Amino acid sequence: MSDMNNLEAKIFELEKENKRLRNLLSSEADVDKVSYLEAIIHSIPDIVFLIDENGQYLDILTERESLLYRETSFLLGKTFNEVLPPEVSKIAFNGLKEVIDSGTSQIVEYELSIANEIKRFEARISPVRNEGNHRFVFVVMDVTDQYDLLNTLKANQFKIECVQD
Repeated sequence: MSDMNNLEAKIFELEKENKRLRNLLSSEADVDKVSYLEAIIHSIPDIVFLIDENGQYLDILTERESLLYRETSFLLGKTFNEVLPPEVSKIAFNGLKEVIDSGTSQIVEYELSIANEIKRFEARISPVRNEGNHRFVFVVMDVTDQYDLLNTLKANQFKIECVQD
């Protein structure tokens, strides 16, 4: 009987060690994943917002705090209506509603005054696919330079057409 008890004790110890090693490997994988995601966030020039269906800011990821309408600590927990100018809040909510209704990603554009300068932004809104929670990712890009360049090109094209006439 003692051989059986020794075998059971050995099996128990091996299972315990196996569980410990699995937890360790899982923790290392989580650390690797976090490091990987942090590197991605540090390398993209955009702002990433996690928003709920009420327009509440749940998380903000960015390396460019200077492009935020208000500081992160102020935005977190607040809704579009509490923070943004009414016309921008309406654009954001309409985009959010379209994503909810269609289940597909949407793009909206809007202007905001940031540090006394009018900036133009493009927000790509996508649903976060999970059960129960209705959350959305807003990836917001500063497209001011591209917008200004496009307007300059249009103005130059108009001048060329006027000269040709």
